[in-house]
This record gives sequence, structure tokens and C-alpha cells, in this order.
Amino acid sequence: MKTLLAISLIALIAGILGISVDAAAQESILPSWIKSNAGWWSQGLISDDDFVKGIQYMVANGIIEISQDVETSEDKERKVDCIDAPFAGGWESYGPPYQGVKACKNSDGLVTVTGLAKNTGSGKTILTLPPEFRPSERLVFGVNANQDQNRVDVLDDGQIVHVAGNNQGWISLSGITYYTP
Repeated sequence: MKTLLAISLIALIAGILGISVDAAAQESILPSWIKSNAGWWSQGLISDDDFVKGIQYMVANGIIEISQDVETSEDKERKVDCIDAPFAGGWESYGPPYQGVKACKNSDGLVTVTGLAKNTGSGKTILTLPPEFRPSERLVFGVNANQDQNRVDVLDDGQIVHVAGNNQGWISLSGITYYTP
């Protein structure tokens, strides 16, 4: 139990200092003196400075390794890849003043498809997403086409297919959102 407390406290201090402890280092056997220090520190018997000195000693002597490659949630939010839709079967972006169709994927794997598409042909496949944007299984979405509700499926091969409903020549793909594997 004390080992778990010591590891937790070291990870907590590392987090406060803005660094992360490598997983391999967390699993290593810690010296008994740092376990004692952690217990004393948690009881307020030694100062924060003394406890941090113990951690610094372990880093300086290779007992634990510290990685400063910390990715913040703000960094993740900034990493978004967007593509223009590769249309199929007579489908294309509706055009101004409406948003063109695009698909975006953030670093967490969240894919969002937006925009208005119009059908100038008779194809059911609206577009095909590249492999990194594809879901692991067929997904079903209800989308708007003027006053009618339509069904659009996103297939695991990347096809976005109009399945049911009267699309009246155009369909909104906004609202199609899912996570990739």
C-alpha cells in the first residue's frame, strides 16, 4: 500500500512540476527511503522542498526517468486535419452561399463531416473517406434534406451513402460525427 502511495505521490509531484514519469519508471522498485519520505511528506512531517529533493536525487541518479514531452488538451485541440470531400456518383458541394462538404479529424480520432451536398446524378454513394477517417463499423445518421428526414450511412470502407428519404436534390451532411478506431 505504501509503495502505491509513494508512486502516486511521485506522479502527483511530477504533475505539479509539469513533467510526466515514464510508465517503466513507475513500475520500478523504489528505494525504501523515498517510501518513508512520501509517508512523512503526506503527514506533513517533512517539507515540500525536502520531498522534491528526494525526487530530484532519484532523477539525477537514474532511479527514475522523467519525460518532458507533455501534450496538453489545448495542443490536442489544435491538431485537426480537414479534407475536401472526394465526391462520387454525381454528388458535389451545393455551392455558395452554403458551406462546402468537408471532413475533419482531430487528434482524439473524432471525425466530423459538414456541409451541404447536391445530387446531379443518380448515385447513392455521396463520397468516400480516406482510410484514416473511416469508422470500424457501419454507422447510421439521420440528416436533413429540406423538410424531409433522410438516412445516410457511413460504411467501414469509408463510403458515405444516401440510404433512404427524398433528398430533393440536396442533403446536409452536417451532424455526422463519430470516433475512429
